[in-house]
Amino acid sequence: MDRIARFDAVARALGYDSISTAVTYLEESAVPKFQAEGYALRAWRSRVRASCYSILAEAEAGTPPAPGRDELLAELPAFVAPSDAPVEATAGQGPISDARPPDAAAAPAKPRGRVARRRQDHAATLGLPG
Repeated sequence: MDRIARFDAVARALGYDSISTAVTYLEESAVPKFQAEGYALRAWRSRVRASCYSILAEAEAGTPPAPGRDELLAELPAFVAPSDAPVEATAGQGPISDARPPDAAAAPAKPRGRVARRRQDHAATLGLPG
């Protein structure tokens, strides 16, 4: 799974079309849960990018040798949704965890109706509990 697909898979597990869609909620304060998720996803994306540049600089310097794909993925920062519930990128890929945004409020009750069904569908597609 490439980097962008991994970001998008986590965003889809939270009910968004992609990470690009999710981060648009960062400035939206009407629904604190969506804002916290947008914040967490954008911060995670930035930490992953910074980590990649750091790993690249070390590999170019030859200390340590360039990591393989699996080692690289293991070194990257992980993601945890603001509710502190780990989100799986895909079934069998293992948890993606990370620090909760410092200002994230506790997650409100689960949304009802179409949004809840869409999130459950995404979770089921990824093999997560609904």
